Amino acid sequence: YLDNYEEALEGVEEVRRSLLIALIDRKITKYFSNFDGLVRKLERDKYFLIMRQSSWKLERTAFHILDEVKTVNIGNEMAVTLSIGIGLNGANYLQNYEYCRIAIEMALGRGGEPGSN
Repeated sequence: YLDNYEEALEGVEEVRRSLLIALIDRKITKYFSNFDGLVRKLERDKYFLIMRQSSWKLERTAFHILDEVKTVNIGNEMAVTLSIGIGLNGANYLQNYEYCRIAIEMALGRGGEPGSN
């Protein structure tokens, strides 16, 4: 989830907004493709990712994607931040989805602060 999507776009000229969005989309897709992840954009500020737990070495990457997205700057005054919810170890895909949904709600409830989600 892109936490401050609207606020970040407000500070960008109209003609550059689509470029900012494209750069963010590319960073997210490229990052998770390195882990054999499948990323789909659900809404303008929401993404859905599916990947094998074994493909992502969380302890080594430590959510570098948070920093990657923050670096996207084409004149925007505010850096874009992410909130990430992860669902795993459920009995099935539906349970993992519910775990993920709860995790993202908790992250957003805490203000979507990068690094603390």
